[in-house]
Amino acid sequence: MKRGNIHFGTVVILFLLFGYSTHAAVLPDPVLASIRDSVFEVVVAKPADDDITYEKPLPLTLIPFSVRNDAYYSIGTAFAIAPNRFVSAAHVFSAHTLTFFGDVFLRDKSGRIYTISKVGKYSTARDFIVFSVSNCSVTNTLVINETPKLHDTVFAVGNAYGEGVIIRDGLLTSMTREEENGAWSFLRFSAAASHGNSGGPLLDREGKIIGIVLRKSENENLNYALPISEVLAAPLTATHHARMKYQIANLTTKAIESCDVTVALPKTLSDLRIEFNSAVMQTNIYHITRLFSGRSEGVFPTAPDAADVIMHENRSTFPLLIAEGSKKQWDSFAPEKRESTALNGSGTVEYGELAGMIFSRVSVPYPYGSTNVINDAKQYNDMLLKGYPMHRIIADERTRIVSLGNPINEQTNTDWYGRRWIVRTFVLMYCDWLAVTYTLPLPNGGATFSLFGPTEYIMQQGVASMALLSSFIHINYYGTFEQWRDFLGCRDILPDALQAVSFTFMPDRNAALTSPGFSVRYGTNVFPVTKNSDLELLMGFSIGSTNVTWDVHGAIFGSDRNARSYFGVRKKVPPPEQASDMFKSDWSNVTAGSKPYNTVPFSEDAGVYIRGLHVGNARSAGTAQKIYVIDVGIIGDEQHTNMIRHFHAVSDSVTITE
Repeated sequence: MKRGNIHFGTVVILFLLFGYSTHAAVLPDPVLASIRDSVFEVVVAKPADDDITYEKPLPLTLIPFSVRNDAYYSIGTAFAIAPNRFVSAAHVFSAHTLTFFGDVFLRDKSGRIYTISKVGKYSTARDFIVFSVSNCSVTNTLVINETPKLHDTVFAVGNAYGEGVIIRDGLLTSMTREEENGAWSFLRFSAAASHGNSGGPLLDREGKIIGIVLRKSENENLNYALPISEVLAAPLTATHHARMKYQIANLTTKAIESCDVTVALPKTLSDLRIEFNSAVMQTNIYHITRLFSGRSEGVFPTAPDAADVIMHENRSTFPLLIAEGSKKQWDSFAPEKRESTALNGSGTVEYGELAGMIFSRVSVPYPYGSTNVINDAKQYNDMLLKGYPMHRIIADERTRIVSLGNPINEQTNTDWYGRRWIVRTFVLMYCDWLAVTYTLPLPNGGATFSLFGPTEYIMQQGVASMALLSSFIHINYYGTFEQWRDFLGCRDILPDALQAVSFTFMPDRNAALTSPGFSVRYGTNVFPVTKNSDLELLMGFSIGSTNVTWDVHGAIFGSDRNARSYFGVRKKVPPPEQASDMFKSDWSNVTAGSKPYNTVPFSEDAGVYIRGLHVGNARSAGTAQKIYVIDVGIIGDEQHTNMIRHFHAVSDSVTITE
């Protein structure tokens, strides 16, 4: 009965009645009276209204009356072992994690609410918590028995399914060593146990406490309890121990490591939660980071089998994840299935699922650029939700979420290559989930990858994983001339690779691009120049003697954003020894000026094309370590002789500066 993560889109259906089953009659009346006085519901206050907007009113009447009219969610059971000393299961309180459900309270049989005062003992491994409560003193507590007998009758007492305290009988069947190293033994019992029983007492035939009900057996009715003797003998500290699987979405490597944290007590529950979560996060970040640093075979981009990804000239304007494939070969991956939704005007949002995340590409409605919407967190995220559907489910009804409102946190994360990602965190209060988005501003919108999940997982592993993965995203930069002019004016959002890039244009006159490796300046006699002309910068990786950079490898100029005529300048470099034969053959063709780099026009796909070496490379191509090639494509029936003139005019407009 561990308190499971509340899945996104679901509603907690909890009943808050208070009653007893007929099995309680076998216990003496004084014991029943002690149960009534000393066993409590553990509850959390329902969160304040979400900043969420739905496509239609929620069907709240489908939630049972008692639940929708209760100010609290019931999450488990606790019981007193002294006037102001209470015991429950650690997983009911989850003090080692952050939550947006707020404080945890006790509720007695009359409905009175009590505030947790101080935590005196806590262990996630043994799964118990000992605490005090403000303004509460229980004099009629149950007696403790530290030496239970096998095959004796036992009673599981707890707030089953949130329906109030229920008593159910069975037998103490065995004592089972804990799974990891046998440090203690669980009590196994056949009395029925349900969600909500967690933290309640397990009683012997005389009604004495022998253990804490922890969880239900998955395969048979042999449930688990922790002997109360383990609680009494435990030190006055808070300890968290877990064997956790660490994995990054783009690595085949996995690791099972221990996460161990100790915190001094006593502390308030909120202080304990903050200190615990900080320490657990740091431990998880350490283990996640070690997945990269501890790999003898290396990771992209320096791994030997990453050469093909580096050499590949990728034209994608959709974010790609650079990852290990099933054969441990690095490659660029996109969602297998991508869908596109139109935004108001001419914009689109394209999205798909990949590696447990949502990858999206937002092209804002023309003529707007990224600076108009990227800075408005709510507006941009609402655009994402017009594509990727999110729903809240109540009973059998699905209601679409159209806005998550404003983020609770926004910051900038700079990846390994100097790209500045806008990181936003949105909260779904009703189910204690977080949505984290990483957005890279682009001239005509943004590229985003998003992760949704329980607050506990997102805070302790998801955030660290996303920070690392941001360095493994590849995308080219695209926009119209107008959008580029506005984008390059916002220096604070530009990646390092574009800080030295400049672009100017005058409609119907000329355009000029300057980058660290080359510059292009041309007039309408070479190619059309309008506000609707477009530019795509081709980005790639360069491996130096001491570092790897991500920079501009080329540029594609389009005559119009709705047309297919273009000219381009692209950098070619010699492939490393580990590269595939395809790239070695291509380099041989480049250096020799062979087909398709032979400046011979050819017809294809309703157009005419020509490709060849830039004039500045022609004499030194055989020994060059960088060669720039020019290609031109004109849609229509352009004469081949004209294409040669086009090629030389374009080549003359390009200056190589490296």
